[in-house]
Amino acid sequence: ARGASFVSAEMAGARLAGGDFVGASFTAADLQDATLDGALLHHANFKGALLKGASMRDMQASSHVTFDSADLSRTAVARASFVHSTFERTNLRKARWSDVTLDHAYFRQTKFEGFSLSHAFLVEASLDGANLERATLQALAAPRASLRGANLRGANLRSSRFPRCDATGSDFANAQLDGADFSFASLDRASFRGAAVGGTTFLSASLDFATFDGAVGLERADLRQYTGTAFGISCAQPCCACRSISA
Repeated sequence: ARGASFVSAEMAGARLAGGDFVGASFTAADLQDATLDGALLHHANFKGALLKGASMRDMQASSHVTFDSADLSRTAVARASFVHSTFERTNLRKARWSDVTLDHAYFRQTKFEGFSLSHAFLVEASLDGANLERATLQALAAPRASLRGANLRGANLRSSRFPRCDATGSDFANAQLDGADFSFASLDRASFRGAAVGGTTFLSASLDFATFDGAVGLERADLRQYTGTAFGISCAQPCCACRSISA
């Protein structure tokens, strides 16, 4: 099936485990509840496909996969790799993904409501403007990822690492950030209002006009050598550039 065309095919519930679908086209295909465990999907195209409830496990050898406008809601993905893959306008609602490599992946206008992602790699992934409100994103490694203007209100980011990421203007209000790492990150104009930041690392991060009003556990956060004028941070150093806003 390498390079085959399954355009608009009716394949609901299909058992495609272990198949070789390198370069295949599943554009607008119905793959609801299909099993793709162990399949090879290099350069496969699932644009507009229905994959709701599909199983994609043990897929460590897939990259440059197109999922634009596809429905991946309620999918179960584990031990998979989608490096350099695209998820523009993709539906990931209530999907459960773990142990996934998404380095250099591109997300735009992706639907993440109820999405759960854990123990994943997102090196230099693009999530600009993503709506990840209340998403579960635990134990991620996302160095140099781009999260500019992302909505992460109420998200669970415990023990996730975002060193040198660009989250300028992002909203982390009421997020769970215990143990998260934002070392050397760009967090200018980001909001951490009411966020749980106990044990969070902001070492050498840029926090110009970032807001920490009401943040919980701020006294246990690592704010060493941060730069910029941050709001809501109390500092005993007279030379510090921060401003403290009293409640």
